[in-house]
Amino acid sequence: MSSLLNDIRCRFILLVVPALLALAGCSVKTYPNDLPKNFLLNTVIHKSSSFRDTGLALDIHLLDARCETDLLGRVYVDDPKTEVGVPVDRPVFLDFIFVSHTAISGTVSAVRYQTVMTPRAGYLYDATVSYNKGIYNVVITEKNRGGSASRKIPRVPLESCKPGKTRGNSE
Repeated sequence: MSSLLNDIRCRFILLVVPALLALAGCSVKTYPNDLPKNFLLNTVIHKSSSFRDTGLALDIHLLDARCETDLLGRVYVDDPKTEVGVPVDRPVFLDFIFVSHTAISGTVSAVRYQTVMTPRAGYLYDATVSYNKGIYNVVITEKNRGGSASRKIPRVPLESCKPGKTRGNSE
């Protein structure tokens, strides 16, 4: 019986959460994901109750020299490991959207984790994205494809962008 409930919950997240995002005015184009895969999303979402489900989407934007965003599309994250091809050597604005639905009240809520970064050619990025008991967390690390050392990418708010200076990573 537990397996059946888990299957129903997974189907809910896969089918209903994108629809809830659309109903909430968040209907956006799907990210084409046709670039070489350089960004791995490791997703761990713990169920906090039998009546609440949480899903994840990632909006990927280019950031221009005027600090204006251009939405490339949305990735609906429905697997624990999702590979994405993110543009390199130009600033991107990443918007991680945690969407929760409470079955009893029908309430839908969203929490966002946003950051600016400049992915570099020849590097891999690993984003550990988690939700557990109301705590949302995103940690992004960068690793040279040929090396073993890695570094944590700091969170950089969009508001810190200065026109003419859109690096996004502090080095």
